[in-house]
Amino acid sequence: MIYPLYTLCAALGLFILWVMTSIYLLLTPTKGRPINKQERSNSALILIDMQSDYTRREGKNSYRPEDVETLIGNVNALIRKAEAQNMPVVTIRQVTHGKLKIAVNRMLAGPEGLAGNPGIYFDDRIKVSPTADFEKERGDAFSTLAFEDWLAANKISQLYIAGIDGCYCIKNTSFGGRNRDYDVTIIEDATLTVFPDRWTKVRQHLKEAGARFSSVAAAF
Repeated sequence: MIYPLYTLCAALGLFILWVMTSIYLLLTPTKGRPINKQERSNSALILIDMQSDYTRREGKNSYRPEDVETLIGNVNALIRKAEAQNMPVVTIRQVTHGKLKIAVNRMLAGPEGLAGNPGIYFDDRIKVSPTADFEKERGDAFSTLAFEDWLAANKISQLYIAGIDGCYCIKNTSFGGRNRDYDVTIIEDATLTVFPDRWTKVRQHLKEAGARFSSVAAAF
């Protein structure tokens, strides 16, 4: 009986290690090779995780509906400004794939952002026809290589970032950009967090990393 028990314990240990590693990767910004700004001079608006799974979520860790309405209005204004300047608008969506990942995510974080959900698409109150759309499975959009390839192909060096959540995917993507020497500007009134008490510290860390902050009115 000792061998089946040993095998079971080993399998359980590996599973726990996999879960802990997955959580670490989800919450940790990526690193990459610094870009050559002499070869890039373009800008892009990056909208992160404005999916109805999150904007319409209820219960624990949900956003107040009035805050979401304000956010969506500001994001739509930002989109109009970008389009008026022929600036590409990129949408990034958090989507978890794979049966095991989906099961673990559902258990630890809830049903949002899971492949197959109708709510994995942008809230239909957001009036956007994106230049490009990418899925990510980690907090940092740079974990999706196709996104980084698109930025390179379009000679992008300046990122204007907005969306949710400021303390997680906005933060991690901004750090991911700074780790590669992108110019990063967070549009603060087009960004929302469910943890406003943490935002002051997160904001300071982002500033120390070289990120800038602006508003919809002052952007671009």
